[in-house]
Amino acid sequence: MHRAVLSLVTLLLAAACADQRSATAPDRSLVPRDRSNAIQIPPLASGDCTRSTGKPVEVSFLFAATDGGSATLTVTDNGVQGLNGTITLNGDEVVTHPMLGGNDPVNLSIPVTTAASNVLVCKLEGKPGSGLKFEVR
Repeated sequence: MHRAVLSLVTLLLAAACADQRSATAPDRSLVPRDRSNAIQIPPLASGDCTRSTGKPVEVSFLFAATDGGSATLTVTDNGVQGLNGTITLNGDEVVTHPMLGGNDPVNLSIPVTTAASNVLVCKLEGKPGSGLKFEVR
């Protein structure tokens, strides 16, 4: 009798697990159909740099990350022609004058290696009003 009860319980549990409406099976209706509701991970760092009048000024952005980690620096211009300058990360020039110079739109994606404590320095030397936006992810 004990074996019969255990066999019946085992069969009922197996049937419940196979039932797509049971609590143990994933509810397919909760899976998003598109990525618009996906959780966005914030960037490690982001900022805007705009060239003002007068001498070029370096603007520093500090951020923490994984020491020896891999990240991507993305840079886009603000639409004003005449952008020129450089961006350094922890003393290494990662965006050069030729990459920013000229009147073509800027849309860069550069792999970088992060440290535990990072300093990104933006120095713009182009036309006043020109500028860029960056993100490190």
